[in-house]
Amino acid sequence: LERYLNVVEFGPEIYGIKAAADFYFQKSPAQLDVIESAWMAFLLPSPDKYSVSFYKRNLTPFARKRLREIVQRLYQYSRIGAEDYE
Repeated sequence: LERYLNVVEFGPEIYGIKAAADFYFQKSPAQLDVIESAWMAFLLPSPDKYSVSFYKRNLTPFARKRLREIVQRLYQYSRIGAEDYE
């Protein structure tokens, strides 16, 4: 997984989690909060298609739903606590 995250494309000419975190949030991966991390996971199936919300500065209804689902699953599987979930 670590190797994959270091080379996967997160957008046009954006390869790896470090470059993506810097591009989208001007942070290192370790500094990302829960929502920002969920955004990165949301992008992976199709970064060109799903990054449209970022460029428009407005989440699509689909993006909102998927981010909510990702965060709910993180909480459901005890990957984040109640405070982060809220």
